[in-house]
Amino acid sequence: KQWYQRRVRVVWAKLRGFPFWPAKVLHRKGPQMNAQCFGQHERAWVHESNTLGIGEEPPAGNRNKEANRQQAEEEMNKYIESLKRAGRWPIDLSKVGGRTRERE
Repeated sequence: KQWYQRRVRVVWAKLRGFPFWPAKVLHRKGPQMNAQCFGQHERAWVHESNTLGIGEEPPAGNRNKEANRQQAEEEMNKYIESLKRAGRWPIDLSKVGGRTRERE
């Protein structure tokens, strides 16, 4: 399938040394997810136990990174709006792992 036809998942991903960060899941192998973070666009494999559904409120993070996270959240919201316009949101986040629910 083309990239724009794939099922899209948006999660809060926790990487070592960083607070929970908004990310889109590009690929999944078992419990591991290849996630691309919004903002700086880093990619990393993240275990599903280190993710929350985007509808969840993530724990407070490092205040020094708060401004960057705010920019990442703005980028994520624009991405979600583009999915809504394309008729691809809301999506089923039930298979992401952890506590999940759809963002409204």
